[in-house]
Amino acid sequence: MTAPTDPLYASQWHFDLIGDIETIWNEFNGTGVHVGVYDTGVDYNHEDLAANYDATRHVVDGSLNPVDPFPLTAAPIDGHGTSAAGLIAADANGVGGVGVAWGVSLTGVNIFDPARYGDVNGVIANFVDVVLQGATRFDLTSNSWGATPDYGFSQSLTTGNFADQVDVAYGTISATGRGGLGTVITQAAGNDDMNANGDGVNASRFTITVAATEQTGIAASYSNFGASVLVAAPAAAVTTDITGAPGFDPGNYTTTFDGTSAATPVVSGVVSLMLDANAGLGWRDVQNILAASSTLTGSAFDAGVADVDEDGLWHASASGNWNGGGNHIHTNYGYGMVNAYNAVRMAEVWNYFAAAQTSANEQVVHSGLNDFADVTLIDNDPVGFTTTFTVAGNVEIDHVALHLDFVTTYVADLRITLTSADGTVITVTEGRRGSGSAVDGDWIFGIDQLRGELSAGTWTLNVADVWEGDFTTLRSAALDIYGSAVSANDVYHITNEYLAMRGFDPSRATISDANGGTDWLNLAAVVGNVALNLASGQTFRVNGAAWGTLSGSFENAVTGDGNDTIIGTAANNRLEGMRGNDILVGNAGNDTLSGGSGNDVLNGGAGNDRLVGDTGIDRAYFNGAAAATVNLNLVGAQATGYGSDTLLGIENLTSGTGNDRLTGNASANSFSSGAGNDILVGNGGNDTLSGGAGNDRLFGGTGADAFIFNTTLGGGNNDTIVDFSVIDDTIQLENAIFTGLANGVLAAAAFVANATGLAADASDRIIYNTVSGNLFFDADGIGAGARVQFASLTPGIALTNADFLVI
Repeated sequence: MTAPTDPLYASQWHFDLIGDIETIWNEFNGTGVHVGVYDTGVDYNHEDLAANYDATRHVVDGSLNPVDPFPLTAAPIDGHGTSAAGLIAADANGVGGVGVAWGVSLTGVNIFDPARYGDVNGVIANFVDVVLQGATRFDLTSNSWGATPDYGFSQSLTTGNFADQVDVAYGTISATGRGGLGTVITQAAGNDDMNANGDGVNASRFTITVAATEQTGIAASYSNFGASVLVAAPAAAVTTDITGAPGFDPGNYTTTFDGTSAATPVVSGVVSLMLDANAGLGWRDVQNILAASSTLTGSAFDAGVADVDEDGLWHASASGNWNGGGNHIHTNYGYGMVNAYNAVRMAEVWNYFAAAQTSANEQVVHSGLNDFADVTLIDNDPVGFTTTFTVAGNVEIDHVALHLDFVTTYVADLRITLTSADGTVITVTEGRRGSGSAVDGDWIFGIDQLRGELSAGTWTLNVADVWEGDFTTLRSAALDIYGSAVSANDVYHITNEYLAMRGFDPSRATISDANGGTDWLNLAAVVGNVALNLASGQTFRVNGAAWGTLSGSFENAVTGDGNDTIIGTAANNRLEGMRGNDILVGNAGNDTLSGGSGNDVLNGGAGNDRLVGDTGIDRAYFNGAAAATVNLNLVGAQATGYGSDTLLGIENLTSGTGNDRLTGNASANSFSSGAGNDILVGNGGNDTLSGGAGNDRLFGGTGADAFIFNTTLGGGNNDTIVDFSVIDDTIQLENAIFTGLANGVLAAAAFVANATGLAADASDRIIYNTVSGNLFFDADGIGAGARVQFASLTPGIALTNADFLVI
């Protein structure tokens, strides 16, 4: 789409960091997605929010009375929820700015008014109730709130207190919301420059914990960090404010919003676009898509030295299915900067790969308890204490919950690392003075940065007290590992970061699959024209440049917005072109080819194939030697000469060398047949019929039809046009065959109609016998050369030179 005309849009710098969102807005803006903003309330009368506000979804109190979320106006902080709401849903209406998903349905939930039901600082049961109500009201809840992560009793996921109860409620709405797909939950990491795992709400596997960056893409100095961070987003500043004087700034907008409170609604907007693109995503799908689609930000992957505001370095996990290797992960950014373009393109196709990943099919395995019998750590000892876990159960990991029962006088002294069975080292806490408190009990640390790895094997935990002056005793530890059932059906994700990651790690140049199964290559987020041959040893290219090589067996592939070419193998392939003018070739096997939008060419090859044109003007090829009988009015399997194929949404056909019969529909069809005596029937629409070699019968039907003659003349190559209309139809002559004719409408001097079928003078080239209906080409008129018949028409029609077009 063209850029929004809203005057503040040019100042909303956060859009520059999150991918090509204007392309996404061509099709998706969040329409039909319902977002609940749990915050200080929302000014629902605001000029940039009112059109998208849905008051019918207000939460209710214990007496089932709706709770009005309009913010208090006594202090500037009460503009917080209105500002967060604008980053999600400000309307593209020509005033103010725009939200990331400016078509969503928005509802506020005021959780910061002590006088209202559901106050986060009040009765826990009431707050939990308004959280639970999200399951029936909202597809997504956006939560720009939290507590300083200081490992308080109420923040533990094991004490039955606030965070524990909220986590249980989050689990419920994840299981029951959206008809069992799960209400998606975004949660701000917090603004304390501390490890987010010190607050159980951020350690929860149900939350998408969001860190913040500055306009440079570097981690914001205040942003919380840690292994529970899934993604980062810009701390967007320009957004809506309470109308008039109340709020952050005078007027209706602010340019000073900030923090993870601003980053979180940016991610909420991206998730809304994802759900608009694919309402069938499970809540676990959403998290995995965000991880796979995020991009490098901050310091370079191979920087070696962290930025002053970073707490670690980029490194790769051992997932093995992302850009030829593992995902990039970072304690400040999780998987990286949220990218709206990548996320939405992946969301569209995600259900091709597997059933929706929800609470119902979530798997969990446990390590068993390692009881240490009270091991006291040596103070200021970087070696620390190490233990291992042998995990027998195998899942493809989404989330790891590390249980550590310990007592410490100062938790910030501890450096905790967990090494996965696949060898990835996660810094759970970094051992940094200046934050934390005493802890006594079982703490659950959430780890979200091992997605795609496998759980089975030996895990290693190291806990070290790396500062002087405080003391720690370890009692026990255990792992709960959540994810999906392990399958040999793998998905390999390739994005526009592939070449950069290959530069860091040359082994990524080969995409390998050696475990069998039915596998996918996912290039939906790649920008450019992809050329992909699924055969082992083939090099795939983007815009003509070689990217990588395939090794092993790959059955299915999906590409993105480019004009792509995908070539299958002898296996049963599924090839999805999505946007662009694509060429899909199935080769042998029973294949499914779908061109998506654009004008596509689909060639199933041998086997019983399914060819789906979708939108655009699409052509099906079946150029075998056996006779094809295809009728575009039918939806069942048809004999195409290559097999028994099903054609859907196809306008144009190209057949092979058999004696074929091609029948069109009401659309403007284009048929081209090869050698053989073929019958082409256009029916309705303005059709183009080319019989090729052989003696063919051409029926244009209604509409302005074109009959093409572009094959060598003579030798039994004589077509019959059964229903030529001098009012509507044209005969098109290829100038390489009909030599000496100037392009364009046939010159009047070059045409003659008479009862003899003979040239009358030296300029005559196209001769119509009005008695027989035969049509001839004579290269030299009355010269010595012989005429050649190339067509037969109805005798006696008022044919003129204007009925011919030389091409």
